[in-house]
Amino acid sequence: MKKFIKMVCAFVLAFSTCLAGFSLYGCSRDGSGETIDPSRTQLYVAVFNGGYGSEWLQNAKVRFEEEFKDKSYESGKKGAQIIITPYLDRSICSTSLYNNMDLNPNEMFFTESIPYQEFVTGGKFLDITEAVTTPLTEFGEEKSIEDKMFPYHIENFKTGGKYYALPYYEAFHGIIYDVDMFEDELFYFALDKNNGNGGFIFDLEDERSYGPDGRTGVIDGVDYSADDGLPATYEEFYQLCDRMKEQGIAPITWSGGYPSEVTKTISALHADYEGAEQMMLNLTFDGTATDLVDTVDENGNITLQEPVEITAENGYMLQRQAGKYYALDFFDTIIEREYYADLTFNTSQSNTGAQEEYLYSRFSSSKTPIAMLVDGTYWENEASGIFTDMVNGGYGQAAAKENRRFALMPYPKATQEKLDEQTSPVFMDINYSTSLVSSRIEEYKIPLAYDLLRFLHTDEELCEYTVATNTPKPFQYDLGEEYLDRMTYYGRSLYEMHSTGNIIYPSSNSPVFYRNFSNLTPEFRPWVSTIGTSSYNVPITGLRASGVDAKAYFDGLMNARGETYWRNNILINL
Repeated sequence: MKKFIKMVCAFVLAFSTCLAGFSLYGCSRDGSGETIDPSRTQLYVAVFNGGYGSEWLQNAKVRFEEEFKDKSYESGKKGAQIIITPYLDRSICSTSLYNNMDLNPNEMFFTESIPYQEFVTGGKFLDITEAVTTPLTEFGEEKSIEDKMFPYHIENFKTGGKYYALPYYEAFHGIIYDVDMFEDELFYFALDKNNGNGGFIFDLEDERSYGPDGRTGVIDGVDYSADDGLPATYEEFYQLCDRMKEQGIAPITWSGGYPSEVTKTISALHADYEGAEQMMLNLTFDGTATDLVDTVDENGNITLQEPVEITAENGYMLQRQAGKYYALDFFDTIIEREYYADLTFNTSQSNTGAQEEYLYSRFSSSKTPIAMLVDGTYWENEASGIFTDMVNGGYGQAAAKENRRFALMPYPKATQEKLDEQTSPVFMDINYSTSLVSSRIEEYKIPLAYDLLRFLHTDEELCEYTVATNTPKPFQYDLGEEYLDRMTYYGRSLYEMHSTGNIIYPSSNSPVFYRNFSNLTPEFRPWVSTIGTSSYNVPITGLRASGVDAKAYFDGLMNARGETYWRNNILINL
């Protein structure tokens, strides 16, 4: 009887999944309604249909099925059929997947928000070590998947000497700027700050300032000129916003309906200020904190404490990291000086709504042009339909994605002192994306799952993914000119950051972190603040409240999640 009930539940889940896929694609096209070919072996694959969609996987499916059309995975059959179900909701993410995985009919998943160690401990993932560590010789390559991984991913995904999953995608949060607008309006800083033009260039031939990396030209084989002319410090960013307002341009916008998304950019500024070593203390709780704030005066000047050894017992003290204060102050200033567009705080403005407002603003005479957008690096892929609508709606090819130029702005430095350090920018990978195989997969299908996993991580497929999504995969590989030529300006700029940037993966094998995953992921709950009788879960909401500034919100971080909270909600799980 129990077996029958389980089968019925699995059927209902599969049927509801089909309906979820149908709402965007039609079940007969992408979802579990694809006609089954009884002559081939089926592998059921789920993909979270968020910012990167599923087109990249649909394209790879065709190539894989052709590549392995003559291989037999079970007696009497030849070839493989990859059945893809795009999920439009978050039922295959985080604890939802953990709780329902035993009933989910899919055998491989490409998803996000996965607390890796919790799934491994719970026996949810198949051991894929063999697939990851064996050289990809069948595809003419000498390297294994592991050989292409970054050290920080190896550290987090290799547990007990084994791999149970791989990172799926790479994404950062920050400020996207319209390169065409910046050039047309000459929104770049000049090398000569006393040039009689407010420190901005007169024309595109002028020498530009050195930007937030504090350097220019090629040094030791590294080109530092990409950020030239962009704001080097927070103060220069505010100066740029003032210039934009003077010229009738709204500096910035974001999704008012999802204000928590801005928190990811606040976290990104926090990470860039701290640098990799200090930021990782929030995940390892093992090391010396060198910039904990003692006090913040009424003018925003900070006094630091003496260095503190951080352990599991006093991890709450990291709520006082200086980078947190400066990141809060950055957005507090944007709000106070009204550098934002009209619909920025409109609660009905979704993420795609903000993208639409941003993209249309420069083309519509009835809209105020907007120079910058706060979003994740996946925004351009997510907005593909908007670009198409603009082209078809009368704006022509000038509005097409491939003909517009955007880039992720390198984070400006909070202070002149930080700029003088000339440190490389730090990018924090987010969303805990994961490629995995369910431990419930039938044994005869394991070789098929291995083949698909390995195929997707060949150099050619890593490049094809990058072209399809205009964002890099979180692995080490080179894009040839033939691939770069197929990408947008934005996609090429992200690949350059991927190749040269200092990336943090915000995870750790520390029991403090993985046993408190939902409470310690750096982009959300560590930003809860209690100010008097009010509590705020989202900084951008709190900073807009009456009487709340960066100093009050920063002090409230410790009120909300200080020693008492730490003892009763974090240490209790160890």
